[in-house]
Amino acid sequence: SNGKLTIDFENGHDVAFEVKVQPDGKMVVSGQSNVKQAPEFAITRILADGQIDQSFHQSGKNSMKIKERSEAWAMVLYSTKYAILVGNLGDGKNYKFVSARFSLE
Repeated sequence: SNGKLTIDFENGHDVAFEVKVQPDGKMVVSGQSNVKQAPEFAITRILADGQIDQSFHQSGKNSMKIKERSEAWAMVLYSTKYAILVGNLGDGKNYKFVSARFSLE
């Protein structure tokens, strides 16, 4: 991969905001993806050799729409089992804090 990796979530506008390295060297990347014309929380896992971890959520990536606009801005790894993404959700005028937990197993 020459040190570069491009990950596409359903041909949408995808933005990564945070990366964390697990003790085993796998990288967890979080951000948002416009999978269906509105932002969703997005997460992917990359192996230490730079390849997408196909054992993670069966395709190496996962997204979650919580409401009309769900934008993830930060992530914390909780042990080796979970990633917690935080951000906001709203309708374009009013926004609220939101968090979501993704399994890393």
